Amino acid sequence: MNIKYIFVIGLVFTLLVSCGKDKAKKHDINEYVRPASMVYSKQDTIDITNLVDQYIGYINAKNYEAAADMLYEFHTDSILPLNNEKRLRYLKLYNKLPNYGSRLKNIWLNSDRNNQVRYLLQVSKSGDLQKEVGVMILSLNPVLFDGKWYLTLLDSDAEGVEQKWLY
Repeated sequence: MNIKYIFVIGLVFTLLVSCGKDKAKKHDINEYVRPASMVYSKQDTIDITNLVDQYIGYINAKNYEAAADMLYEFHTDSILPLNNEKRLRYLKLYNKLPNYGSRLKNIWLNSDRNNQVRYLLQVSKSGDLQKEVGVMILSLNPVLFDGKWYLTLLDSDAEGVEQKWLY
């Protein structure tokens, strides 16, 4: 066997082994995902899912007033409906966006204040919700307050949001 051939095989093997080790370090899931800081009950899951389904139903029906009525702001000791200024901005934005349907993409639950619901809004007539073509990804943050779940707009600077979500 030619010495060059053996050298090349050894070099390739060394590169593969060393790249595999670096890759494992760079993509250790524990660096990116923290375990949930609370235990979710079956009822929590049902409540959050029902809120999200109702909200997306309003978006699909283009009933943005009703969708806005479902949104709250969390403050240290209270949860309040969106103030008038934020509500009007929300309505102005949604009334300008093309809407050819929406659907839930995923839900990540981490704590009573730090969660993410991502949903797709099809903004292109030729788009496809299932293939995620011609869509926008929008996010909500379900928040638990006094034993009840509320929907808030996801804001990485909001009180209680610790994880900087990947939008």
